[in-house]
Amino acid sequence: MNPISRRILTDSKFELITPDFTLGELYKHKVEIYQKAKVPEDYFNVLINLILTYIEIIPFSDYKDILNEAKRLIKDRQDVPFLALALTKNIPIWSDDEHFQKQSKVKIFKTVDLLRLLRK
Repeated sequence: MNPISRRILTDSKFELITPDFTLGELYKHKVEIYQKAKVPEDYFNVLINLILTYIEIIPFSDYKDILNEAKRLIKDRQDVPFLALALTKNIPIWSDDEHFQKQSKVKIFKTVDLLRLLRK
């Protein structure tokens, strides 16, 4: 994990949440992720467990009712759970993914935006 993401993840200014969908994706692509990161599998597992101490996992049942609206707002289907969760909780999203920039219902913070907030 890069130092910038680590700083954001561990700063108490931010309360981070993610849909439970994230866990499935992490473990589905686990091998690909730790190979690209050039870290051993056991290190990857420790890192994921550490990250999850800073992020609350929100169950599907909390955001499922707004999935259809989220699907209408964003083309990338992998982003739908994140948008649905943000809509449900009325919160912004932290992402540098350009797909999110094409919708206007949810405020999107890029990493650089969060770094600016940390400097204040």
